[in-house]
Amino acid sequence: MGWPPVKKRTKNIHLLKTADRALYGTHWPSYLTLQRRHTAMDLHLTTTQQLVVPFETVAFQYSASRLYNNLPNNIKTETNAKTFAR
Repeated sequence: MGWPPVKKRTKNIHLLKTADRALYGTHWPSYLTLQRRHTAMDLHLTTTQQLVVPFETVAFQYSASRLYNNLPNNIKTETNAKTFAR
C-alpha cells in the first residue's frame, strides 16, 4: 500500500496533536504559534481553515501547517483535543 512507515505516521500524529494545542490551547508559547490564512476573497470555501506555511522548512510551524492543511475539513474544525486525537 502507499502508507508511510509506522514511525513517520506516529510522528505526524504527534505533530498534529501539538498543532491542535497551538491553535486552540490557552497556555502556549508565543514563539510557537500557528497563523491562520485569511484570504481577501473566500468564494465558496468559507468553512475551509488553512494555515500559513512559513518559508523555513526546519521549523515546527512548517511541518505542522503542511500536515494540518492536508486534513479533511471536518477534522480541522474540531476544537476538542480528545475528539481531534481520535
